[in-house]
Amino acid sequence: MKKLIILFAAIVMMAAFTTKIMAQTPQTVSNIARAEVLSSIGLVAVNPLEFAGFSVGALGTVVLSPLGIRTSTGGVTLYTTSVTPTAASYTLTGAPNTNYTIILPATDIGIVHVGNSAVMLVNTFTCSYPLLVSTLSPAGADAFTVGATLHVLAAQVAGLYIGNFNVTVAY
Repeated sequence: MKKLIILFAAIVMMAAFTTKIMAQTPQTVSNIARAEVLSSIGLVAVNPLEFAGFSVGALGTVVLSPLGIRTSTGGVTLYTTSVTPTAASYTLTGAPNTNYTIILPATDIGIVHVGNSAVMLVNTFTCSYPLLVSTLSPAGADAFTVGATLHVLAAQVAGLYIGNFNVTVAY
């Protein structure tokens, strides 16, 4: 009898510490994978960055705003000539209603005298979108302008100076 009570007690204790094991049914759900390939963004230079005519009496600068407004500092005197000062202008096309970023030159670029090796530096590029971001229209188009600062030496050689700079746009 004593063995029967011990066996019964052992069974009760084992039952108390036993957990239920239930078979789980696997669950499957379907989802969607998506991707959107945007049309290439296109950028076209419409007008060059044109500082136009000026004379030099001492070291100075010509500042051209993205609005095409020209000012000078130091010994630079601005003149009205047959060439109109203009900010560089660009048009772009791409995916409608898509944000894009504008990347301006971060370093000085040199413009070189046509005919000899004299150089002037251009830097401090500015954009008509001060935060350098915009959104393409519902038709997938936009436009912006770029200004900069031209650094002029006191003994700058007279004549025409030309150089290139890069502007980049990206989604």
